[in-house]
Amino acid sequence: MNTIQTTTITAFDTETTGVNTVTDSIVTAYVGEVSPDGVSQGGREWLINPEREIPADATNVHGVTTEQARQHGRPAIEAIAEIIDKLSHANAIAAYNAAFDLNILGHEATRHGLASNFSKLVDIPILDGLVLDRHFDKYRPGSRALTVTCKHFGIELVNAHEASSDAIAAAHVAQAVLRLTAPNIAFTTLHACQTLWAEQQASDFAAYRAEIGQPLEGRRAAWPHDFANKPKQIATVHI
Repeated sequence: MNTIQTTTITAFDTETTGVNTVTDSIVTAYVGEVSPDGVSQGGREWLINPEREIPADATNVHGVTTEQARQHGRPAIEAIAEIIDKLSHANAIAAYNAAFDLNILGHEATRHGLASNFSKLVDIPILDGLVLDRHFDKYRPGSRALTVTCKHFGIELVNAHEASSDAIAAAHVAQAVLRLTAPNIAFTTLHACQTLWAEQQASDFAAYRAEIGQPLEGRRAAWPHDFANKPKQIATVHI
């Protein structure tokens, strides 16, 4: 049984042209393994030519300009295929706000004719530190941004918004939360639970925004991604 105590997990993060998971593109990405005791086992980082302008607002976040991506970036179709292939070998994929990274990867794959490649990821458990932390420490005040959550758990995050740094930090957050709350629960069970928890969290947030007169606009990306099989009904798990 794969648990956080016993099993290496795969850290994943992307930096992108924007925040629309359907239409925006990946600019940088990182995939790497993290051991059960939190040691990075190495990984791979990609700089990708998104074949579009990178808006200044996005460059201000991750530092990559359109010129840099065009000159040094890999062709998107090749890089997306390689990212999916590396992720497909994971015991579990750790990402912070996984619905963003996995949805943008899935829609990129579809645009480049790689939907069948992405389908290899559908049955891999996801460990989303954001969903887990919100569930197990629901009433902690303040932001749940990755930088803030890392500080809460005493996790070092150097070079925030660099894909490799954020990915490894995301894995460390998931490990920290689960060591405290569910160290012996199988990844498959945790994945099923997070599907329910993420939906409830999204519904609660939408209700809050409506209550304060700031209703959310646009579609909400599914957790962990729009391409997942419809979850089966599972028994209530008390964790």
